[in-house]
Amino acid sequence: MKLTALYSAFATNPEVTADKRAAAIELQLARKLAYSLALPSTRVESPSQYYADTLESVVRTAVSKFNEDFPINAVRTMATVFAFWHTRYSLVHVPAVCSPELLSKLMAAGLTNTPEAQRDLAPCYLDAIVSSAQMDYECECLINAFVAEAYSV
Repeated sequence: MKLTALYSAFATNPEVTADKRAAAIELQLARKLAYSLALPSTRVESPSQYYADTLESVVRTAVSKFNEDFPINAVRTMATVFAFWHTRYSLVHVPAVCSPELLSKLMAAGLTNTPEAQRDLAPCYLDAIVSSAQMDYECECLINAFVAEAYSV
């Protein structure tokens, strides 16, 4: 199924408000990108500097490419990618179990270094997961199709 068809189906789902749809798309994209980024094998002096020096340009390119076809809040999405990545980094170098659900719950609870705007979106996303498994599935299909299309040669 083409990416635009997936997006159209998702965009016209009457069960999902525009705010929840935007939050779900941005958070799914951020989560997918954050999980695809490498973590350093050892603790680094400044995780934010490591991210800025080695990963941020890849994220910027992916978010920009997605934003060309499907308008999103690119600044908020990039900040969310960093927040998810940083949480993963912290969990790897501090004994803990890491899962996408845990990251979303930590973010919603304000237990990450996530900016206020992203913390406000996380409950919408978590509510959407609980209220509409179909919406989450459609959003995940959209993001997976984008990633597959973006990285195919």
